[in-house]
Parts: sequence; structure tokens; C-alpha cells
Amino acid sequence: MKRAVIALNNYITLIKTPFDQKMALSQSIWSGVLVLLLLLLLFSKIHIAFNYEINWDEFYYLSFIFKHLRGELSSSLQTFHVHLFSWMSLLTFNEVNLVVVGRIVMVLLQVLTGAFLYSICRNFLTVTASLFAIFSYFSFSYILLMGASFRTDPIATFCVTAIVSILLNFQKKNYLILTSALLGSISLLVTIKSVLYLPTFILLGLRRILLSNERKEDLMYVAKILISTLVFFLIGLFFHKQGVESPIKQAEVSLLTHSFSKTIEQAEFFPGKAYFLNTLVFDVVFWGTLCSGCVLFWTIDKQKFISEPALLNFKFISWVMLYVAFLLPLFSILFYRNAFPYFYTFALPLASFFCGLVWFCLFDKFESKAKHFIAGTFIVLLVLNTVKMAVERPQTRSNNSQKLLVNEIHKIFPKPVSYFDRCSMVSTFRQVGFFMSSWGMENYKANLTPTFEQIIIKSQPVFYIANIGYLEEKTLKVELDNSIDLSETDKNVIGRNYIHHWNKIYVAGKQFNFGHSSSELNFHIQISGVYTLEAGSKVNINKTPIYPGETLFLSEGRHQISAKDGSGIVKLRWGDNLYVPSNEVQIENVFSGF
Repeated sequence: MKRAVIALNNYITLIKTPFDQKMALSQSIWSGVLVLLLLLLLFSKIHIAFNYEINWDEFYYLSFIFKHLRGELSSSLQTFHVHLFSWMSLLTFNEVNLVVVGRIVMVLLQVLTGAFLYSICRNFLTVTASLFAIFSYFSFSYILLMGASFRTDPIATFCVTAIVSILLNFQKKNYLILTSALLGSISLLVTIKSVLYLPTFILLGLRRILLSNERKEDLMYVAKILISTLVFFLIGLFFHKQGVESPIKQAEVSLLTHSFSKTIEQAEFFPGKAYFLNTLVFDVVFWGTLCSGCVLFWTIDKQKFISEPALLNFKFISWVMLYVAFLLPLFSILFYRNAFPYFYTFALPLASFFCGLVWFCLFDKFESKAKHFIAGTFIVLLVLNTVKMAVERPQTRSNNSQKLLVNEIHKIFPKPVSYFDRCSMVSTFRQVGFFMSSWGMENYKANLTPTFEQIIIKSQPVFYIANIGYLEEKTLKVELDNSIDLSETDKNVIGRNYIHHWNKIYVAGKQFNFGHSSSELNFHIQISGVYTLEAGSKVNINKTPIYPGETLFLSEGRHQISAKDGSGIVKLRWGDNLYVPSNEVQIENVFSGF
């Protein structure tokens, strides 16, 4: 029997339909232009991967790999990537360069995502229209800048687009079942937000059954994919949990429930509205094209989409299902709490089909001169935006200061020590604090994370990085006009136990001001270790004379210090004469945001 649709056997090879064979020379030229522009986008992405500022999420994502290798991974949820990237620990790069390596891997996944998106579009559109859909997707500002960031999103996007491509392929091959099931399970193991694509998968599966001349066989085919995905997911989860330090089922179920409640149930309507309004300015051509495609979808002769006569008796409902399935992921930005700029990589690939549809209609309905002028205008505007983003952003928001900071930390501390910061920026060291994202700070205020007082008492972190405003020295001394801030107790604990070392780095230590009179002061050491005296003259510590530059071991507990008249500022700094960088570059902000 004839298949309802003959889709792609090879997702990269360009397959010619009868419609394509009638394509004019101009279409071939445009295809060549679009291929060259896609190569430009690829080089732009590589340039951005090497030079664009590392986001706090990317450092945090990297840290899980080293936590896993140290046996400190405490949750199996959304940490499966540690198995995919454990090889990165063999590289001798610093953390910034390790993230860059991860980004390059994500660029490769984006290339494959583009291939699968092409295969999806080619079920309905011409070669040139499909290429334009891909170009529209990758030239979108957030996707250009963050589409290949070292996060879950590029992995999950690659997996879901591949599954959609397979569902639109009406061949019933066992290797396609296994491939889709494997990709589906990896996507879920990497990030639970992959369930946002579940309605799309269901609609496309039902559409496949509806259009089939062998509905029973296709029903079994879709069922096999679902069952195989579940089996692979459970096997992968079981394997992953063996490397988790505390695989407590109740705690993980609670975390999963809390995550769902936080990201969807408690989220306000359109939580990422500000980011969306921002992209309306930078990506007006994309949104205008997308909206036009959504309207044109209902006005065109859909028989032109079809390469098989068997589909001439298609049902209207199948097109409604396709329309909804392709747009549903995008509409998740209306309710998903974490619809930050990087999320558009995950939300937009299928919706980009409608951009390709505009190109398809343009060359089908318009006169020659008009359509070439309009198409050229689209291309020029998208290219200008791409070049502006690719050149300007890595310059104004480069990762040079982050490289400098991380390099100097490794010079100050040649061997790993414990510390805390916003996001585990030095993942080869043991970070003992919590992830200070907006979500993390909300949990802190709700007493769902340890206080810094508890962290310092338990783990004795040797230094911290002030890579978030809450940890800045000036911020610790004032009360912010903000409902989310560190408690006064934690501010005092941090201020009492750390002194400024260099730039954004603070180390364990004490500072005393003896002024113009001699006196004896009592002080408490919370972080035990070797300390170096920094003073203008000799002081007595616990009745023992110590000279400037000399070291002594101070255990946790109470101690005494005395100095002669006019000693002024006296400091005890953790470590044996710690290296102080000579570089005077002042880093204003380690992170600039999205």
C-alpha cells in the first residue's frame, strides 16, 4: 500500500520533489546565497562561543561534572550531562576555556539541529524556503548569542527536533524507533522541561495515524516509540543514580514537585515579558515573518505541499494538528518561569517553519521583480542584525575579565581549596555555598538553603568571589531596598571572617585598627589554618611575638592580639604570604546578565 507521506531517509541530503524539479534558476541562486549565509552564521557562532561573556548558568552547569568526579553529586535530576562531558576533566584548561570547549560541542549540536529542522521543513516546503526557515531561526538574536551556550537547551533542542523529524517520516524502521526513543530519554534525563514538547509529540503522532493508510501499524509504531522511550529513560536514570552521593527517592520526588510548582504553577502570566519585548526590537523581521506565515498557512493551496497523490484526500484536522503542534512550544513562554533569552533556542525551532512558509508563498504568488526585492530585503535586514550582534556583543561583553579572574585565582591557590560564590565559577575547586540565581535567592529567603553562617561553620571556605552584588563588600555594610537580600546575620558573619585580597576575591582573615594606643584585643577564628601577619611592626598573638610577613597556625576558636602604640591597621591573612596579582585592572561586573 502507498504510504501517507514519504519523508526524508537522509536528513542532510537534499531530496528533490516534483515541485523542486520545476524550480527556476533564481531559486537555485537564492539557495546558494542562503547556504553561504548559513556558513556566515556558523562562523559567527564560533566567534561568539570563544569570546562572548560566560553566563553564571554555564559555570554552574560545568560544576556538576567535577562534583560528579569528586563523588559530591547530590541529585540525579537534570545532571545526566555529567556522563556526556566527563572527558572535559582531562583537559588542562581553566574553567572559562572549559566552558568554551562545551560551547563548541553545542555549536556542533546546533548544526545537527539545523539539519533536522531542514528535514522537517522539506516535508512541506521547497529547498530554498527550508533554508530560509533555518536561516531565520539561527539569525534570531537570542539564538545567535546563546543558542550554543553550555546549558541543557542546545542538547534538548537537538533531541526534540530529531524526534519531530522522525515522527513526520512515515517509514516504519526499527532503527528510527530506537533512535527516537534514545533521543527522547536523553532529552528528559538532561532537562525535565523537555516535557513541554510532549503535546507536540502527541499531536504529531495522532496526525501520523490519521493520515496513514495502515493506521494499526502506525499506532503500534508510535506506541513502540513511547514505550521504548520510557524504558530507556528508566535504564538511564538507574545508571545515573548509581553515581549520586545521596539517592534519596523522597527528596528527589520533592525536588521534582517543587520544580514543577516553581516553574509552571506559581509562575505569573508571561514571566519573561521583558525579554520578549526586547527581542521585538532586535528581531522585528523575524516576528513579522513568523506572524505572516501563521496567517498565510490558512490561505494557501495545501496541495502544493504534497509530493504524494495519496495525500490529496487529506483531512482538514491534520493541518490544524500540524499548525498547533509547531506553535505550542513557542507559547510556553507565556507560562514557563524560566523563559529567559536562552530558552528561545528550545522554543522556536518548529515555529521557524512559518518563516519558511512566507518565502514559499512569496515565490509562488508574487511577480518576479517584486518577490526578489522583498526576499532581498528580508535577507539584508537579517544579515545586518546578525553582523551587528556577532561583532558588537563579544566586544562590549567579552569574557576577558572572567579569564583574568579565574587565572589569578588559580595562581593564588595552586591547589584546590573550598570557597563560595554565586555560581561555582571555579568548578575544579569545592564550592560549598548554594547557587545564587534568582530562584536560589528565593529559596534562601524561604529558608530552603543553608545560611552563610552555617556554611562557614561547617565547611570553613578559604575564600569567596564577589561575583554577585549580594557579596560585594560595600553591599554587606548596607541594607538593600530589596525583599531579596542576605540576612544581617550572614552579612556580619561574612564581614567578620574575610578581608579583601584582590579585585573580586576575598580571603579568610581579620583586620584590626589599633590607632594611636596600644591595647589587647580578643578575636575569634572561624576558619583555621596558617595565617600571615601584615603590619608595620611586631605584634603579639596569644602572647607570642610575630613579625610582619611571618606566619602562624591559628586553630578555630578565641585568640588574643596586642600591638604597641600607633600600629595602625593590622591584618591576618589566611595562607603563607598569598600571591597578590600585580594586574590593576578593576573588574566592575563579572556578569552583565543575559
